[in-house]
Amino acid sequence: GQDVFSDKYFHALKWGSPSSMVSTKVYDKTKEMAEEKISGTKAGFDYCVENGIIEGISWSEVEEATHGLMYMCHDHIFRVMRDKGLLKDSDYVPFCEKWVTIPKKKPFEYREPKEIIELIKNAGGVTILAHPNEKFPFVDELVKMGLGGIETWHPDLTDEQAVYAEE
Repeated sequence: GQDVFSDKYFHALKWGSPSSMVSTKVYDKTKEMAEEKISGTKAGFDYCVENGIIEGISWSEVEEATHGLMYMCHDHIFRVMRDKGLLKDSDYVPFCEKWVTIPKKKPFEYREPKEIIELIKNAGGVTILAHPNEKFPFVDELVKMGLGGIETWHPDLTDEQAVYAEE
């Protein structure tokens, strides 16, 4: 995954293995960025546990639930808590609002959407706009840049947004 920024925040994903990618260099950079993100997520998790924001789960449960994914973020923590019955889907937005206020290990590096789309396409991937709820006004511009798809299910999407994303 890669966070990008251009007037608005976006999060793009590229999934695959080194053998399926054109460029090992791109894979290695993606892996490095993912490890950095996981490290920041772990630091945020630890902070939340120490301050009583997160209770009832362990980091190993979050790791187990991701089934070896290259990327982990607060969404994975939320899903573990939801699956254990500690939170409901309706708790997602308040959870995210708390998450963004925690001190981060280091600021995440933002890139322009066009640059990320081109990197992913050059690696043989398809760019998918993740968590699109606030980003629909930018979809046409992103499609012109090469966006290949939109996430169709996310707790923050309204029914109308999900239908639009599917179209």
